[in-house]
Amino acid sequence: MEANIDLHEMDAMARRIQLAAERLNRLGKKFPTLTKNSLNVLTSAKMLELNINDLINRKN
Repeated sequence: MEANIDLHEMDAMARRIQLAAERLNRLGKKFPTLTKNSLNVLTSAKMLELNINDLINRKN
């Protein structure tokens, strides 16, 4: 059974994750661990964005 996948919704969610991680990074400047972890989340969000964009471009 194939589920309907909304790639544009997934892309929007990845962008929200990225924005939240950027905000955490700005807010947590005095907390080195938070800054490091938020940068890790940003890296993961970037990979999500690239993967999703590959799928969107393949579908078109």
